[in-house]
Amino acid sequence: MSDVGIAASSSRPRRSPPPRKPLSFAGLWHNANVRGLVYQAIVLLAVLGVVAWMVGNAQNALAKRGISTGFSFLSREAGFPISQSLIPYATTDTFLRAFGVAILNTLSVSIAAVICATLLGGG
Repeated sequence: MSDVGIAASSSRPRRSPPPRKPLSFAGLWHNANVRGLVYQAIVLLAVLGVVAWMVGNAQNALAKRGISTGFSFLSREAGFPISQSLIPYATTDTFLRAFGVAILNTLSVSIAAVICATLLGGG
C-alpha cells in the first residue's frame, strides 16, 4: 500500500516557477522591504543633517565668543577644595585629579548604598 502512495506523489506534474518580471523602479517601490529601507535612509540623512547643523552652529557661536573647546583644562589647577577624598587631594591639584577624586567618592557612596539596601531589603 505504501508503494501506491509514493508512486502517486511522484507522478504529479511539477509546477514551473512563475516568470520573472523585469526590474523597474515602480516594481521596487511596491516592495515593502525596499520602501522601508528608503524611508530609513531618508530619516537617517535628515537626523545627520540636523546634527551637523547643530554642531556647526555651536562651533560658530563659541568662536564668536572666544570660547575654546577641548580637554586642555584638565591639566590646569582646580583651585577648589573637596572635603572628603579617598586619595590625597589639594586645591593646587589639576582638574583631572579632582575628577578622579569625584569618581572614587561616587563609587564609594554607591557601594555603601548597595550594601545597605541589600541588608535592609533582606537579601
